Amino acid sequence: MDLREIKKYTSTEFMYSGGASFKTHKAKQETNAFKFVPTLKFAMYTSMYLLLSVGCFYTGKHLFFIDSPISIIGLLLLGASLVFLFGFFYFLKDYLKSIVFSKNLNYYYKGFINIKFLRDDKVDLNNIAAIQILGEITSEALAPFNSFELNLVLKDSERVHIIDHSNLKSIIDDANNLSKFLDVPIWTNE
Repeated sequence: MDLREIKKYTSTEFMYSGGASFKTHKAKQETNAFKFVPTLKFAMYTSMYLLLSVGCFYTGKHLFFIDSPISIIGLLLLGASLVFLFGFFYFLKDYLKSIVFSKNLNYYYKGFINIKFLRDDKVDLNNIAAIQILGEITSEALAPFNSFELNLVLKDSERVHIIDHSNLKSIIDDANNLSKFLDVPIWTNE
């Protein structure tokens, strides 16, 4: 299939609606690799869940053992600490995930290349037809924001999600640099 045919059958719908309201990853180019590494803001965001979990746990533990009606609040805080701890591990998994385009391996992968059950995607670089940039306004009730998604378009018109966040300039710069690295065009949802 030529590029016009591939583009004709490629979806322009967001793969993951929403996204982060801050820049989660920054591009890092090496000789034979192009990587997306987590930003400090993403590290702080992830750490916030652990701090909230620890705070709720210790406060809840102390309130739970007081013999009064306030002990129910302690129990609720202990439950909240588990929720925040789950959130911490959920975001930690994403924080630790490698996002790599390797010319040495001739693969794009997200996750851990040698641990199959911890790897989300693995794509042969020769199967990448284009890079896709999509934009949306999130449906956050309190504070909607613009979110932008960077995807790979494969030669069979399927797409693979790379990253998404709210920094359009960064998404465009990253797409331009990745486009040069892979020697493929950039498509938008026009």
